[in-house]
Amino acid sequence: QSYLQSSYSKECGFLMSEKIRLKDFPMSFWAANTMEIFERMAWYGFFAVSSLYISGSVEEGGLGFSHEDRGVLQGVATFFLYLFPVVSGTLADRYGFKKVLFAAFLILVPAYYLLGQFKLFTTFFFAYMLVAIGAGTFKPVIIGTITKTTNEKTSSMGFGIFYMMVNIGGFIGPIVAGIVRAISWEYVFIASSIWISFNFLILAFFYKDPVETTSVQNKKLKDTLSGMVEVLGNGRFFLFVFGLLI
Repeated sequence: QSYLQSSYSKECGFLMSEKIRLKDFPMSFWAANTMEIFERMAWYGFFAVSSLYISGSVEEGGLGFSHEDRGVLQGVATFFLYLFPVVSGTLADRYGFKKVLFAAFLILVPAYYLLGQFKLFTTFFFAYMLVAIGAGTFKPVIIGTITKTTNEKTSSMGFGIFYMMVNIGGFIGPIVAGIVRAISWEYVFIASSIWISFNFLILAFFYKDPVETTSVQNKKLKDTLSGMVEVLGNGRFFLFVFGLLI
């Protein structure tokens, strides 16, 4: 009995010492999670109603494209969206997380707005691909920030918080898009641009690069890109990723 009591006391002490508090996470962790909410609000707000807009009749404010055109738009853009992080993640390691996030927002704000302005297939496709590039640039940097700002003790809760933020953004975005769509389709894209614009403020005042990039920045860009090529050059990995994306 005394042995069990001793073991129980040690176990309770261990659990108490491992208790995680919100202040265990640095400011950059919370900044990254907040930016994730706004980015997901922008993406899911647009994407939730994109099918209705792309193939909807012109009389009702849609583009009037065929279902085949919609399939090409959504398929190609999504394919590129999940492929591009290999490139943008490499660039983030070379130039720093904060600079690459700034570039992502610089692409996304006008890209979302242009989606509501372009009415031809070619120009709309161009704007859609800009959104894919911007989102693909954003994704690996935010996940990298969560990784760098957590440790063995806090990583489980940290990623749990992160995915909760993804769900919050994915929940609010479509609701707002559905409301403003009743006024005008154009407001859907303006709303997405506004959500991304908020991230400039968060990036400027609350986000700090979570890694020291000096040693990486001294590395030549050619050497950095060769590492990316080496990863993609792995036959099994290449077939797995492209099979999944297709």
